[in-house]
Amino acid sequence: MQTREPTIVSDNVPYIFKWGADGILITVDRVDDGKRAVTAELTIETYPQMDHIWQSRFNFTSPKARLDLARTLKPQISNIEPILETLCLTFLKQLRTGEPVIEVGNMPRRGEPSYTLKPFILEKATNLIYGAGGIGKSYFALFCALLVQLGHAALGLIPMKGNVLYLDYETCAEEINERILNLKEGLGITSDETISYRLSSNALYEEVPEIRRIIAEQNIELLIVDSIGVAAGGEPESAEVTLRLFTAIRSLKTTALCIDHVAKAGVAGTPFGSVYKVNAVRNLFEMKKNQEPGEDFINVALMHRKMNVGKLIKPLGYRLDFGETKTEVSQVAVERIPELSKELPLKDRIRSALLEGGKMSTKELAEELETTESSIRGILSRYKNEFVKVGNAWGVKTNGY
Repeated sequence: MQTREPTIVSDNVPYIFKWGADGILITVDRVDDGKRAVTAELTIETYPQMDHIWQSRFNFTSPKARLDLARTLKPQISNIEPILETLCLTFLKQLRTGEPVIEVGNMPRRGEPSYTLKPFILEKATNLIYGAGGIGKSYFALFCALLVQLGHAALGLIPMKGNVLYLDYETCAEEINERILNLKEGLGITSDETISYRLSSNALYEEVPEIRRIIAEQNIELLIVDSIGVAAGGEPESAEVTLRLFTAIRSLKTTALCIDHVAKAGVAGTPFGSVYKVNAVRNLFEMKKNQEPGEDFINVALMHRKMNVGKLIKPLGYRLDFGETKTEVSQVAVERIPELSKELPLKDRIRSALLEGGKMSTKELAEELETTESSIRGILSRYKNEFVKVGNAWGVKTNGY
C-alpha cells in the first residue's frame, strides 16, 4: 500500500491537507487534545470541485477509528487507507511540533517599525486603546478601520490597505453600519466597500478556530476587538483570564486593535483589570475627551503610554463632529484644549503658552500652567536651544527672539 504525502494548505486550525493527485481535500477543525486521545472535526471533500464526501468527529489516535472510517469511505475513495494513515501521522506531527526553531542573532535588521496605520497601529502586533465609557473609542476605532479597508490616508494617518474584521461584543450590526455610513459621508467617500463584522458573545479564546478561518478566507489584515472586557470571558482582574485572552489574540497572527475601559479604582491611567493587559500589548494608548453638555462634538486626545519597538509619540488630538447622517473627524492641537492640554509634557505646554501669549515670566508661566516656578525653570534651563530669555521674561526662539 503506497503512502501518499499531502500538501499542507494550512498548518494551524483549521488544518487543511490536499491530495491533489487523488482529488481529495481534508479539513481538521475544532481540535481537542485530551489526555488520552486527540479528536477533531474532520471534513472530507473532493478537490477542486469541493463536493462533500464526509464530515464527523474523528479520533486521530485510535487505529480502530481509522479502520472503521476507511471501510465507510472505501466505496467512494478506493485508496482511502493510505490517505487516512498519512493524514493521522502528518496532523499529529503538526499539532505537537508547534512553531519551528529558528536561528536568531544574525538576521537582517528590521529597520523602522511597520504600521498597519501609521503612527497609531503597529503591524502584526496587539495594540490597545483604553479610556472611560462614552468618549468615542469605538467610533475612532471604526474610523481607523475604514481608513485601512479603503487604503485612504487622512489626518496624518497613513494606512497599509487591507481587509478588516470587527468583532463586536457591545453593540449590534445596525449601529456599526450607521456609524460607518456616517464616517464615509464625513470623509466624502462614495465607495460601497464594506468592513467584515461579527457579532460576538462567547469568550474570544473559544472562538479562535472560527476567527482564524475567517482571517484566512477573507485575508484579514486588521482585527478589531471591541471590547476585551467582554471578550476575555471572565473577571478582568484575573491574570489567568487576561493571559488566556491575549494568548488567543497572539495565536491569530494578525494585527489587532483592542478596545478597553479605564480602571475606576487603583492606579489612575491604566486599563481596567489585571496588570498583564499592559504587559501583553506592544502598543498602548489612553484616550481622554473634552465635551461640554449640549455640544454635538467631542475633542479627544490619545496619549501614548507604551511602545515596545520605538519611541513614544506626542499626544494626538482629534475632533468628532456628529451630524444626523455625517460624522466628521478632524485634527485638533491638544494644547488648545484646556482640559486635555494638561496631559502634554510640560515643555510642550510652556512652548504653546509662549507662542500664544508672547513673552512671559517664570511666575506667569507657573500660574498659567498651574505648576511651580521651579518646574518651569528646570524645563527652560534644560531646553536652552528652544527657549530664550528676553529681559525678565522668556520666549520661543522660533518666534522671532
